[in-house]
Amino acid sequence: MKSQAKNTLKKYKITWIIYRIIRRLKDFRYIILRLKYRKKMTALKNIHLNERCFVIGNGPSLNINDLEKIKNEYTFACNRIYKLYYKTNWRPTYYCIQDEKVIYDIKEDIDYILINSKKLFLRLSSCNQYSNETLNNPNTYLFHVDAYMGDFIKNKFSSKIDKRIFEGNSVLYSAIQIAYYMGFTKIYLLGVDNNYSITKQKDGQIIKNDIKNYPEELDIDMTKMNIPNVDRNEESFLFAYQYLKAKGIDLLNATRGGKLEVVPRINLDEVVTFKETL
Repeated sequence: MKSQAKNTLKKYKITWIIYRIIRRLKDFRYIILRLKYRKKMTALKNIHLNERCFVIGNGPSLNINDLEKIKNEYTFACNRIYKLYYKTNWRPTYYCIQDEKVIYDIKEDIDYILINSKKLFLRLSSCNQYSNETLNNPNTYLFHVDAYMGDFIKNKFSSKIDKRIFEGNSVLYSAIQIAYYMGFTKIYLLGVDNNYSITKQKDGQIIKNDIKNYPEELDIDMTKMNIPNVDRNEESFLFAYQYLKAKGIDLLNATRGGKLEVVPRINLDEVVTFKETL
């Protein structure tokens, strides 16, 4: 039985690799861009050595007052959070967009996102969605995503984002990998509720809850989104926490509320106050 399972897994992996090779060979532009941005990405190694940052999710617990509190911090933001800009002076240092559906949906706003952050990180495989202005901007970085393949591959964490970033079912998992590569030694999560009105469990069962998904200002239509898998999200965040802890890096959850308990919690006000007293 075990031998049969191994053979099945091996065939699946080979088929997947062949499919990826064929798909990439059809897009010569992808290959050229990957080589270009691999070299560009190496310049980011340890540029924030021993500093701290905040990785910000778009959960309903996120509020404008908290963004104002960290407007002088290094921050990573993602997806549609730019729709909150009219309410705050805060702007993220780094911006990440990975989900192909999100990229397609907001592609007309990408240049606006870019001018309101210091660097923009985008999924390489969606390169045909980006304007030439975006691709030629010195603050644009395209990253290769090593896609998650269900139960066939265990969690992985990239220490070399110039080569690949491992899929973790969330753009925030990618942002954490980027933060680690940049040398941050304290990484705080904020607005990472991991709690949605509709979710998918490991067994594929769809669960509906009567809760908010995101701040209302983001105007997100869940019918156009991939259904979140909160179990898979938890696995990824737990793996990131354990991986970073072994490297002497702190990953802590400063989210107010939410259901992400696999990352140790810390009070945001204490974090902000501690820096003010230094």
